Amino acid sequence: MKEILFVCTGNTCRSPMAEYIMNDLLAERGLDGEYFASSAGVSTMDGLMASSGSLHACSLRGLDISSHRSRQLSEEMLKNSHLILTMGNSHKRIIEMYFPEVVNGKVFTLGEFAGKCDEGVMVKDISDPYMMDDIVYEKVCEEISAYLEIIINYLKGNKQ
Repeated sequence: MKEILFVCTGNTCRSPMAEYIMNDLLAERGLDGEYFASSAGVSTMDGLMASSGSLHACSLRGLDISSHRSRQLSEEMLKNSHLILTMGNSHKRIIEMYFPEVVNGKVFTLGEFAGKCDEGVMVKDISDPYMMDDIVYEKVCEEISAYLEIIINYLKGNKQ
């Protein structure tokens, strides 16, 4: 099975939302036998819970992410991933700088990869909602979901 790894800073806000939404979409579209999503952070401690804002935003989509625990990004995770999608250019640059031999053409920002899947997509970083109110988390969750819908449609059509 091919792993799609989502990466942000602390692995408590954006990347867990992306992981759980993507796994839900994969199951919904019948691709969960081919792909699965996971997440990690470039600057975190292992074992932190998802932020309350992320819990709230995902619950509005019927997703319970309360079992999520943060993971520090490792070389092994990168090696085992088929595709690495970061929430921003800064995360992508960190990965490319510290692990150039491992990522070799498989790391993109989430927006950048969605733009490769559909040329009409406006490519932008996913803003960090950390310590913001629930409305900001809901907006970020919507942005992530929109990109993931494009990507899942691409995967479904291309079976790459």
